[in-house]
Amino acid sequence: MMAKHVFQRSSLALAIASVFFLSACDTSVDVVADDNDHDHDHEHENGHSTGRLVITEDGTTNAFVYDLGENELFGPMDLGFESRLYTSPGYRYALAVQRSQNQVRFIDSGYESEDHDGHSHDHEHDPELLSYMLTGEMPTHYDYFLNRGAVFYDGTDGTPAKVEVVSDHSIAHERLVGDVTLDARMHGAAEVRNDWLFTSYRSDPGAESTLPDYVEVYELHDDHYDFVDRFDEPCEGLHGSAINQEHVAFGCSDGVLVISDHEHDHEHHFETSKIANLDGRIGTLYGHPDSHIFVGVAGDELYRVDPDHGEMQHIDWRDADHADAEVVSMTFNYSGNRFAILDDHGYMTIVRFRDEGHDDYPFQIQSHFSVLEHVHDGQAAMTASAINHDAYIMDVEHNRVVIVDLHDGEVIDERDLDFTPAGAVWLGPVAAEDDHDHDH
Repeated sequence: MMAKHVFQRSSLALAIASVFFLSACDTSVDVVADDNDHDHDHEHENGHSTGRLVITEDGTTNAFVYDLGENELFGPMDLGFESRLYTSPGYRYALAVQRSQNQVRFIDSGYESEDHDGHSHDHEHDPELLSYMLTGEMPTHYDYFLNRGAVFYDGTDGTPAKVEVVSDHSIAHERLVGDVTLDARMHGAAEVRNDWLFTSYRSDPGAESTLPDYVEVYELHDDHYDFVDRFDEPCEGLHGSAINQEHVAFGCSDGVLVISDHEHDHEHHFETSKIANLDGRIGTLYGHPDSHIFVGVAGDELYRVDPDHGEMQHIDWRDADHADAEVVSMTFNYSGNRFAILDDHGYMTIVRFRDEGHDDYPFQIQSHFSVLEHVHDGQAAMTASAINHDAYIMDVEHNRVVIVDLHDGEVIDERDLDFTPAGAVWLGPVAAEDDHDHDH
C-alpha cells in the first residue's frame, strides 16, 4: 500500500551567494554589482517549490514521490532493482531504467493534464508504479525533445541494438510511438524530434570497439521508423548526444558532429558539419529546446558548443579557491539561459549564457556559492524544475533536499526526508506541446 507522510520544513541557513563575472575571452574575475536580467519577472511567474520529486533511496531498490507544494511524501515503491531515473517528455512520468535487468519501468507522478478547447485542466492523484514496462537488451541511453523521448538499447552478442520512442500519451495507453531495430549491437545513442529519429550506426559489427562511427536518420510511419539516409560525415568513437530546435549534436573522437535541419515548403534538408575539439574529446553533451548552443563535457572541463558559428569555447567555471574542483552534477535551468554545475567541494557555479548579439562575451559566471557542507562519496544528484528557476540537490549526509534558485544564485529552502536520497527527477504540470501521437 502506498504510504503518505507529511514533514516539517527544516530551519534554513541561508547561503550568501558570491556573484562573479567571467567572459569567454577574459579569465579575470570581477564582482557584478547589478545583473540586469530582463527576463526576471516573467521567469518567476509560476512561483517556487511546485511539482513532485521522484527520489530513489540510497542502498535499496525503493523510490518515493515527494510533493513539494504540500510537503508530503508518498511511498515507498519497490522498483525491484537498482534504477537510473529520467523524465518523460511531458514531465508526468519518471522512467526507471534498469540496464542489467533489460527493462524500463514507469512511475506516474499523479499529475494529469486534460486538453479542453486549447487550454489544459490539471488533475492530481496519488502516484503509482505502473505495471507497463519496456523490455530489451541493455537500455543505456535516453533523451527527449518536446513531446517524444527515445530509449536506446545497446543490444548484446546476437541481439542488435534498437530504439523505442515514447510520449506521455503513449505511456498512458501502454504503447510505443514507434520503434526500429538496427543492424548490430553498439554502445550508441538516439535523438528524436517530431517524426525524425537520429540514431548511431556501427559500420563494422566485427570491430573490437562497440562504439558507432556514423549517424543515420529515420522517419516515422504509422508505428515504426523507416530508414531515410546515412550521413557521409563520419563520427568515429561516437559517444554522447543532445538536441535542440535547430540542431542535433553527437560527440566524436575528433569533435562534435552537428546535423542542422533546414525546412522549406515543408521539405526537410539536413546538413552536417564538424566542430573540432579543443583540449580533450567531448563525450557528453547537454542541450535545451530554448537554447541555440550545447554544453560539451570532456572529463571535468566544460565547453560552450556553438553550431551557428561552428565553434566552441572553454568555460572556465572554477574559482581560484577551488581550482581542483571536479564536476558532480550539471543541469540547464528551465528557460535554457543558465547552466548549473555542482562540484565535489559542495559549491554551485551558475553559468549564464547571453543572448545573440553578445559575441564578445557569450557567457558569464553569474554565481558561485556553497550548497552542501560535504559531498558524500563524490555523489549528489541534482534535478531542475521545468516551470521555474528551482533546482533540487540531494543531500546524502543530512537526508534532505536542498532547493536552490538558479536565477538569484542562492539556497532558498531545505526539506528533511526520513530516508537517504540517491537519484532524483522533477515532475509536474507543464504547458503541453501539441501531441501528434494521438493518431498513431
